[in-house]
Amino acid sequence: MLGITSAMLDTIPIASYGPPAFAASHEGPHRESLRRRSSGALNLPSPDNGDLRDLGERIDEVRRREESRKLRPPATPAGIVLRFGTELLAAIIAGVAIGWGLDWVFGTRPVFILVMFFFGAAAGIRNVIALAKEINEQAMRDLAGKPVPPTVADDEED
Repeated sequence: MLGITSAMLDTIPIASYGPPAFAASHEGPHRESLRRRSSGALNLPSPDNGDLRDLGERIDEVRRREESRKLRPPATPAGIVLRFGTELLAAIIAGVAIGWGLDWVFGTRPVFILVMFFFGAAAGIRNVIALAKEINEQAMRDLAGKPVPPTVADDEED
């Protein structure tokens, strides 16, 4: 073994890296901290239980805020109608655009526009049906945790 001790290592000059402005960083308290770490003693303050509790509460608060952002507000009837119309109209417009492009390429003016219009309409109706199923499933999940109101007896005679 060479017999090098930590006291000998602390006396080795450390070359500065980077611009001259950082040369002063090798002097002063950082050098002392390096000596303490090299001797095996860490210079870390022990955490206070109150500080840890405060940190835990702040983390919980951030998590609650993130969860509340993930929850979507319930859809309004106007929003549902707008989304249905958008789904249907977008599919029809895409179909007509593809049909117009095919008619332009092949020189058959109204044939592909009409065919692709019907394909677009079918795709739009399929999208609206899938959207209606999604909205119904969301409504059922929202109602799953809520109590059901009592039914009202029918006053009319049968």
